[in-house]
Amino acid sequence: MFSPEVPFATRVDLVLPSMLPSEITVVEFIKKRPEVVPESKAQDLADAVGVARSTVIRTCQTLGYAGYAQLRVALAREYVSRDDSAATPVAGSHGFVQARMNEFGLAAKMIASALTDEQLDAVVASLVGARRIVCTANGFSTAVTMDFSMRLAAMGLAGEFVADYVAQQFTAAQLTAEDVCFVVSASGQNEATLRVAEIARNAGATVIALCSFPRSPLAAIAHSTLIAVPQRESFRNELEHTSRLAHVALAEALIALILRELGEDEVARRRGRLIPVIGSNLVD
Repeated sequence: MFSPEVPFATRVDLVLPSMLPSEITVVEFIKKRPEVVPESKAQDLADAVGVARSTVIRTCQTLGYAGYAQLRVALAREYVSRDDSAATPVAGSHGFVQARMNEFGLAAKMIASALTDEQLDAVVASLVGARRIVCTANGFSTAVTMDFSMRLAAMGLAGEFVADYVAQQFTAAQLTAEDVCFVVSASGQNEATLRVAEIARNAGATVIALCSFPRSPLAAIAHSTLIAVPQRESFRNELEHTSRLAHVALAEALIALILRELGEDEVARRRGRLIPVIGSNLVD
């Protein structure tokens, strides 16, 4: 489910809503005393938490690890390599902005960590081959989706964005098996967006989701789900900070993959058609 680079804390926040109470008990213990795990066997941890050894193993697997041994190695690596200097206060507004940019850089390394070649190849093939690509979103995800639809249209693909949530439903109901409904929702729980995705799927369209949490209602509806690991790692922070950095970056990378799929000659031909349009909208 996750690549080895995804940190323990990120895994927890992504799958926590679907974890069993006993698994949450194990996770809470590890969060409080992570240094214990690398030095303990699975039975040792089970005894310390007060659960069965099988619960510890199941918790590891729920978090996307192959087993307890992989969790031990991962936590040992994370806590040995932790850089306390990152918490050093910075002076002035410029220093603050620079620190934020550095944080963005670190977050960027995590964005692709929950993706696979198979997922990306399938999504790109669906988008390139679609008769129509309806892009939908609501709330803070709207700007990301609108930009993505325009980028698709600029490449000669049938990308379109529908803003009104009722019109989104009307449009989704008219899609066919030749079409794609590209849905963006960071939480994966926006009620209006979920309704559109479900209507599109029932109409026979391929539903592609871009969200931050793999076990979300939107992911359950979509045929393919691209997970953009959230910068601040939790659903609570997703609600409080509403950053769409991960989604913008992943959408940009998806455009690059589509360009690669089309090939240099085809891209040059399509871009040639854009030059007169761009030129006509510029002033001297």
